[in-house]
Amino acid sequence: MASILEKLKQLALDYASNRQREIADIDKKLAQIEQEKLNLSAEREKAHATTERATNFPIEGGTDYPCPICWADGITSFLRPVSSPDSRDMFRCNKCHFEDAF
Repeated sequence: MASILEKLKQLALDYASNRQREIADIDKKLAQIEQEKLNLSAEREKAHATTERATNFPIEGGTDYPCPICWADGITSFLRPVSSPDSRDMFRCNKCHFEDAF
């Protein structure tokens, strides 16, 4: 017959064994968190770069107007005139579909 201490030790070992099986799940969750952190850092850098590009938006004359959204995202695209329901000039970007009237 096993002594009380032997039974307690076995319970401790069983508990430790169960906890050991949780390590794989915990490692998987940690890897997902690390990937999310990398994704968030990349988005943060993209947002920071967007702000820098937006401050350098070209404001010189001409007939080709750069799309402000694409420009800020580092893409070269120009606004094209489209029909307007009123007397304002309306422009649309074919890449990001930005549209505005002036």
